[in-house]
Amino acid sequence: LCLRCGINPPTTKRYCDDCKSKYKKWRDTDRLMAITHYGGACECCQENRLGFLTIDHIHGGGVQHRKALKTHAGNSFYRWLRKQNYPIGYRVLCWNCNCAIGLNGRCPHKEASPIIITPSTSVHCRSVQSEA
Repeated sequence: LCLRCGINPPTTKRYCDDCKSKYKKWRDTDRLMAITHYGGACECCQENRLGFLTIDHIHGGGVQHRKALKTHAGNSFYRWLRKQNYPIGYRVLCWNCNCAIGLNGRCPHKEASPIIITPSTSVHCRSVQSEA
């Protein structure tokens, strides 16, 4: 029997199709509400396609914060935000900006002279590699 409803036979290892469908609807709603509450677009590059957006801890420390909450990124974190009435200290970023800030401490969108890759750049890189 399904681990959620205990009624229907599971179609996967744990849940029936009805429960999976309801859970996906709740999950999608929590995410949409959080993204919308915090602005609905990437604070850095203005990307607004939902599939590219995520919530960022403005002052960093997201991993440590989620560990302290004993929650994971994604739906459980979106649910936590909702239950906390969307506290301050969070913003919407696209995955590219979020990863760039996490890895480099800044986003290339904010650099005065970002490195831009062009077809001629990649040709140059290949010729330098072959000389080595």
